Amino acid sequence: MSLLGKRLSLKSLAAAVCVVAGLALAWFTLKIDHDRLTKLDSVLAAAIAYDDPSKASELEGRIVITHGTATPRGELSDPAFNLKVPALKLFRDTQIYQWKEKRGKFRTYSQIWSEEPIDSTDFQEGHFNQGTIAYPDRFVAAEQIDIVRDGLRIAALDTSYTQFLGGEVKLMMDWEQYKKLPASTRLRFDLVNGSLVEKSAAAGDPRIGDNRTRFTMVPAYEVTAVGALVKGRLLSYDRTMKEVGILKPGHLDTAELRKSLAADIREGTGLAVFLAGVLFVIGCALFRSDYRAAPRLTKPVKPIMFGR
Repeated sequence: MSLLGKRLSLKSLAAAVCVVAGLALAWFTLKIDHDRLTKLDSVLAAAIAYDDPSKASELEGRIVITHGTATPRGELSDPAFNLKVPALKLFRDTQIYQWKEKRGKFRTYSQIWSEEPIDSTDFQEGHFNQGTIAYPDRFVAAEQIDIVRDGLRIAALDTSYTQFLGGEVKLMMDWEQYKKLPASTRLRFDLVNGSLVEKSAAAGDPRIGDNRTRFTMVPAYEVTAVGALVKGRLLSYDRTMKEVGILKPGHLDTAELRKSLAADIREGTGLAVFLAGVLFVIGCALFRSDYRAAPRLTKPVKPIMFGR
C-alpha cells in the first residue's frame, strides 16, 4: 500500500481501522445522547405541574410532574424473622464464614465472610469448608406506594417505578425486634450492631460454617416524579405506550430535573466517548510511526540508449 510517496505496511491499515472505529463510536454515542436528551425535553415540555388531587379528572391521561414523599401503604415483612418495617424495599443478606484459598508459588489460606459457600474439595488438609446458608438472600418491594405531601395523598405510584427507588440504608434491628424472633433463631444468633450473628462469632470466636444476617431497606423519602396520570395513579408510560416515567430524589423543578437527568445521561456515555478518543489517538500514532519508517517509492531509471 502506498501513500504520499511512501510504501506503507499493514500497520497503517490497522491505524485506519482504529481511526474509523473511534469516529464511529463517538458518532454513535453522541447520537444516543442527543436522542435521549431530545426525548427528555419532549416529555418535560408536555409535563403539567400537579399538586392538587381534586384536579385529577381535569388532567386524566396527561403527563404531569409532582413531588412529595414516596410512602408505602403498609409494612414489608420477613416472615422467617417475624420482622415488619414500613419501607419501600426490604433486603435480607446472609454471609457464611469460610476458608478461602489463594494460589501462587504457594497455597495460602484465610478465613472470610463469604456471600456463598466456597467449594473446598481441592483445598489442602485442615482447610475444609462446611455449613450452609441458613437464611438465603431475600428481597421484597412495596406493591402500593403513594406520593404524599403534608399528609395529603397526591397520587399512587405504579409498580413500574419500583426500579427507580433507591437510597438503601442498613436496618438496625433493636432488642424489641430481636425478642420477636422465633425461639430457635434466638438460640442460634445474637444481636450485634443491628445484625444477627452466630453466637460463637458474636463471642469473638467465629467458626467455619457460622452465619450472619443483616437487613437493609429503602425508607420513605421525598421524590419528584413525572408520569401519565390515570385514575389517580402515575404510570411510567402514556396511552401510546411511550415511556415517560421519571423519578428522582428530592424536590426539583423542571429545570433542575432536566439538569440532573442530562448529567446522568452524559455520565453514562462518558466512558464510550473516552474509548473513542483513545482509539483515534492510537490510530493516528500508528500511522505516524509507520509513515516515518516507510521507505520512499523510487521510479526505475531508464537506461540511456545511444545510437549505432
